[in-house]
Amino acid sequence: MQYGGKKVFDSVHGFIHLDHLETEFIHTKVFQRLQHIHQLGVAYLVYPGGTHHRYEHSLGVMQLASEIYDHLILATYDVAVIEKFQDKIFDHIPKFMSPEYEYYRKILRMAALCHDIGHLPFSHAAEKLILGEKGHEKWTASIIRSHYMRPFWKKISEASGIRKSPEDVELDVLKTAVGERDVKILDLKTTFTPWEKILSEIITADFFGADRIDYLLRDAKYTGITYGLFDYHQLIEMLRIICIEQLDRSVLKLGIEEEGIESCEALLMSRYFMHKRICHYSTVKAYTWHLKRFMKECYSETDYLTDLDRYLEFTEHRVLADMSVAEKDSQHPGHYEAVSFLNYDKRCKAISLPSPLDQEDLNTMIKQHEIPDEKISLEINSHDVDYQTNLDFPVLKKSGAIVNGNELSKITIPIPASSWLYVSSDYEKRLRQSLGASE
Repeated sequence: MQYGGKKVFDSVHGFIHLDHLETEFIHTKVFQRLQHIHQLGVAYLVYPGGTHHRYEHSLGVMQLASEIYDHLILATYDVAVIEKFQDKIFDHIPKFMSPEYEYYRKILRMAALCHDIGHLPFSHAAEKLILGEKGHEKWTASIIRSHYMRPFWKKISEASGIRKSPEDVELDVLKTAVGERDVKILDLKTTFTPWEKILSEIITADFFGADRIDYLLRDAKYTGITYGLFDYHQLIEMLRIICIEQLDRSVLKLGIEEEGIESCEALLMSRYFMHKRICHYSTVKAYTWHLKRFMKECYSETDYLTDLDRYLEFTEHRVLADMSVAEKDSQHPGHYEAVSFLNYDKRCKAISLPSPLDQEDLNTMIKQHEIPDEKISLEINSHDVDYQTNLDFPVLKKSGAIVNGNELSKITIPIPASSWLYVSSDYEKRLRQSLGASE
């Protein structure tokens, strides 16, 4: 755990220490680009304090991931914990302060810094619309494997006390940064060892990942919406690597001791309320709707999305400058969306539709109210939620038994609205009356 580089004071975690290599990396154009990508997209237009960026979030994820890593290794080797675990767990994880321990700690920290480097301007706003299923992880993988990063992988290889080539380092960082699920989506021909799964889950896990923990804390602090605050210190303290026997093999999973179940319930509720108050808040949805349609219209066929060097130049400054031009040019393909986005009284209204509404129903309403096509649109969301809705993870009880978290908690979280209707303010009241939707 050598530092010797610099320290950065973070408003959430206090001083974050970096070694020389990490210090060098955060000053590259690859990482500095994150200074110009808002963590919450355009939510700052509704919550003025929500102006934080992917840059400080990535530093925070590195800090939390390091804390979780150190705790998990030490807790696993604690005598009291050893008595509860099967011996097979020690066939997979590195020993404390061994060369393997130091190597994978370095991999984890670099992966944490890299996990968001592929984001579009305004983060997730236009991701599904113009990047498709592979999302920003496709660009994250491309950057990690690019010439920009090879000098860093070479230095880690040379400094490691184990036999790892630069190519090995690159792959280890990539797998840890994007996680097993997205490695499959990206169709990368590689597999994960039990230990590599745990390592990547420290960052990417849907429930315990450092990414999720940091964004909840950070979003709450900057927006002022305190739903995102929970006892994450207790959560980390109770985290464990749990070995589960499945048929003829042992599976390592990230789980928690029984005493930490309340902190997990608090996190679950925090995620629900933060998503509802920010991501699914109607005014934020309306601004995001215009923004992503503008970005699709203006950038889908450009080299910003095909050339890596151009992608690294693609920041929010570019988008807002282009939008300003489009607002003044009625012939510009993005003119309508630019005018709607930049003028509060011109933007559409977003109406949440808990009940499904198909295109045929929409066409009937359009005809009934004589609404122009460009002034109404329907967004049908899949039923896949973007946050966990129950405590589906292993829990180590005081007796040594391993149970599912749902057996110890009665908390469940509802699935968000399935669809959103976006309509010009001129037609909003009439449509709300037709739909029976509240203001």
